[in-house]
Amino acid sequence: MSVAEPTQTTPSPSTAGAADNRRILGVPFAFASFLIVGATAFVVNLFALFLAYDAGLLWFLPGKDTEWHIAGLKPEARLFIASVIAVEVAIAWKFALYEHWTFSDRPRRGNIAWRFLQLNAASLLGTIVTLATVNILTPLLGIVPYITTAIGVVFAFMINWLFSNHFIWREHDTAPA
Repeated sequence: MSVAEPTQTTPSPSTAGAADNRRILGVPFAFASFLIVGATAFVVNLFALFLAYDAGLLWFLPGKDTEWHIAGLKPEARLFIASVIAVEVAIAWKFALYEHWTFSDRPRRGNIAWRFLQLNAASLLGTIVTLATVNILTPLLGIVPYITTAIGVVFAFMINWLFSNHFIWREHDTAPA
């Protein structure tokens, strides 16, 4: 018995748009795979943050402890830029997996670039929540940005699921009555 037991492996013309009954460990496929994609995107986010912030891959960024003064806040410039880059890399990762796995059986609206922009727009609120969490809690509580990133990602997950599942890759078009 495999972990994923789809009741239909590929949508046929006669079942296209039908309710998706696939499950992973008893959880609806779209939600379970969304969680898996999110977990891998979290790892991608942390790895990109490490490369941009600690590993010095982006040597041209401001040094650590260089503050910016933005709207009364004083975020660390390098951390802010590195966390923006890490979040966008994670969004691109999620988009590729959503398109080719999580929502692959759902209808596509617009071209691929439009859907990518939609995911970025939908992720904006989650991104703001994640960035705010990292850049406020890290200096406020004096904990490493990897922990505060995890806290922000939990909040962003809920926002991203709603937009992805109900707007960008919704199961069916709702026709006016």
